[in-house]
Amino acid sequence: MNRSRWLPRRRPGIQTIAALAMAGCATASLVVAGAGVAAGSTAAPARSIAALAQPTALMPGGPHLRGARTAVRPAIGERPAAKARNTFAVPGGPAVLASNPRTKTLYVMTFGATIAVVGTAHCNRLDRSGCRVVGNVPGQAGGFQFVFVDPVTDTLYALFGGPKGFGHSVQVINGATCNAGNTSNCHPVATAPVGKFPIGGSFDAAVHTLYVSNNYANTVSMIDTATCNAIRTDGCAQRLPVIRVGQGPNVSAIDQATHTLYVPNNGPGGSGTQPGTGGTTVSMINTATCNAARQNGCRSPAPTATVGNTPFGATAAAGTVYAWNSGEGTVSLINAATCNAVQRTSCHQAKPTVNTGATGVMGFSNPRTHTVFAVNIDDDTVSVLDTAACNAHHPAGCPALLATFATGGSPQMALPDPVTDTVYVTNNVDNTVSVLNGAACDATHHAGCRRLPPAVPLRGVPGMADVNAATHTVYVANQLTGKVQVIDSATCNARHPGGCQHIAATVSVGKPGFRSDTIGVAVNQATDTIYVVNPGEGGNSVVRVIDGAACNAAQTSGCRRVPATIHVGKVPIGIAVDQATDTVYVNNAGSNTISVIDGATCNGTNRSGCGQVPATLAAKGVAFGLAVNQATDTLYATQTGNGTLAVFNGATCNATDTSGCGQKPATVRVGSFPEGVAVDQATNTVYVANNVDGGDAPATASVINGATCNGTDHSGCGHVLATAPAGRGAFGVAVDQTANEIIVAAINEASVRLINGGTCNATDTTGCSRTPVRKPAGSGSFWVAAGGSAGTAYVSDANDNNLAVISTGG
Repeated sequence: MNRSRWLPRRRPGIQTIAALAMAGCATASLVVAGAGVAAGSTAAPARSIAALAQPTALMPGGPHLRGARTAVRPAIGERPAAKARNTFAVPGGPAVLASNPRTKTLYVMTFGATIAVVGTAHCNRLDRSGCRVVGNVPGQAGGFQFVFVDPVTDTLYALFGGPKGFGHSVQVINGATCNAGNTSNCHPVATAPVGKFPIGGSFDAAVHTLYVSNNYANTVSMIDTATCNAIRTDGCAQRLPVIRVGQGPNVSAIDQATHTLYVPNNGPGGSGTQPGTGGTTVSMINTATCNAARQNGCRSPAPTATVGNTPFGATAAAGTVYAWNSGEGTVSLINAATCNAVQRTSCHQAKPTVNTGATGVMGFSNPRTHTVFAVNIDDDTVSVLDTAACNAHHPAGCPALLATFATGGSPQMALPDPVTDTVYVTNNVDNTVSVLNGAACDATHHAGCRRLPPAVPLRGVPGMADVNAATHTVYVANQLTGKVQVIDSATCNARHPGGCQHIAATVSVGKPGFRSDTIGVAVNQATDTIYVVNPGEGGNSVVRVIDGAACNAAQTSGCRRVPATIHVGKVPIGIAVDQATDTVYVNNAGSNTISVIDGATCNGTNRSGCGQVPATLAAKGVAFGLAVNQATDTLYATQTGNGTLAVFNGATCNATDTSGCGQKPATVRVGSFPEGVAVDQATNTVYVANNVDGGDAPATASVINGATCNGTDHSGCGHVLATAPAGRGAFGVAVDQTANEIIVAAINEASVRLINGGTCNATDTTGCSRTPVRKPAGSGSFWVAAGGSAGTAYVSDANDNNLAVISTGG
């Protein structure tokens, strides 16, 4: 049974944050091809493309907390198909697509060991009446990994990966008896032996060759499709020619103009049906002299070009080869004219790159609209790239952020049909395929694309943010630069975004380059002090103390002053301030404690107590999110590892009274993997964001009555009042009391969710079951802050290096 695994994310910003938080389709005849096994997700099903593509190494300074988790998600075959607009059910974890336009058949490879057969005549953007599975190619243990169609011979080629990656064959199926109109015989008519763990490739009709990437063998096998097809099978059993390439070859692409096959090498370390990581090259093979019939030009190993981290796929269009680097969320632009199998002038020069979404993998092209569609598995979106404007010859035409449209859960591949202008997307977790309007969101039409909010460019990976409403200032921790950035919320808010391109000042609080991992920020408005958490300074994990009176949006003269320092426990992350007792609480994820700091003697104007050794509370498991209810003097801490919310009595453990710091807290059983926590003081309601499985499973928000579950009254701690849906990948949570909205950052759908606080609170839960409003954010939307300008939320988009400015006004 294929169960999920807990895997770290692949973007540099995401990798660090997550660790801290949680312990060739352009060939002439291959009109539409499959997207092989090629890219990652936080906690993808073990057999999904997402699981296969993820690097496991974290950035320096990032403790490996996430790896300690145990996945508790149903197998993909067990999850019912999610009901969503413009989708149809395909059980078993749909992943790879291929199409035969002659028979109007869509083949959907699933990781449940089958290939579903669907008719497209009545399943496209104009007519969805026939969207259903009409037949299946039976699979075997271990499952298929990739699928190709040769429309000329009406042959389906299915790559078999086998249990633990030990498979090494390609099954040949007769498309004439296995299509939308005829499913009389979908069994293989022949089998061709290839290398270990075949998971991608390309088809070149000009030389009658199917190139198969053998991920564990570091080779490419060449099948003669003239003698190994649905009609003629005598060439299938023959020993196939192979060529050595780099480590971990994956989904390739052919540039017909230069007769070059480009094979991305994802890197070493593959095992157990998961490819390796860390590769930085693309191998190049001359298809004119190295094919199934002719091998005199096969150079082993094949020459390479340098690209980004962990390339998992390639697309050829507009004289450019787009190498999709899943390890860093970019696509490298290779100039096919100066870097090919024969001419390699620019192969090892620096390549222009374009940012994609979280775990962007490989794109598939609609040449009619010069558009490449590429899934972003960790964002539940598809990026749209204009190859006419953004290519290796004109990199200046590449936008800072690509347009996107929303998909279902954990999209694995987007396949355009140029004839109907339909884009088919496999949603692995939902067990569905989306049938979307490609004409509404393509290279030149964006009416159907997601409308992104204004954003502040931070030039580094944002951590948490907090707002001082009194000085109209937003403070943002920047993990990459080791600075806190100061933004004027009076001129940068949802109603008036004109000042969002301007950063008023920066404060140096740590080392740049993910060494200090500046991540947590909290404001004490009473003393006008900003406390900043630096978890990555080893045994010297610290909190920095900034004078907000001298460093804010209007007054920046004090921003250059060296902040005071408090030493706390190992790997501090979350931080909260109790203004009533002038206490700062910091959770130390590496030592399972919460530091209790006296803010009266360590603040922006009084540093006399900053050398104190703070008292500590014991936290069971990895404490992550912190929130204070000042009305009841209660500290709430999410305990990510055991699915609970700890409830501490702050009256006996604060800056002036530490007599109760040894207390055993009451606990509330909330959802799986709780992350953020926030308190609505007006309704005395506590909200907990439950990530659920770290991936694309529907997330929730637990609703708790703070009047009966607090530091002195535990009567209501035995249960949650209600559970509200919260998108996918719920992480940070904040309360906008003015707008009466609960804002949940949903990292796995690049969005925030707005829960109506007026109908989902401690005294009225009638609205908790309603689907919350979804508002687009940027990629990697981890944390959210509110409390400044009415109707505005500030969301840290860790992949885009932005702070999104989102309207909470409905």
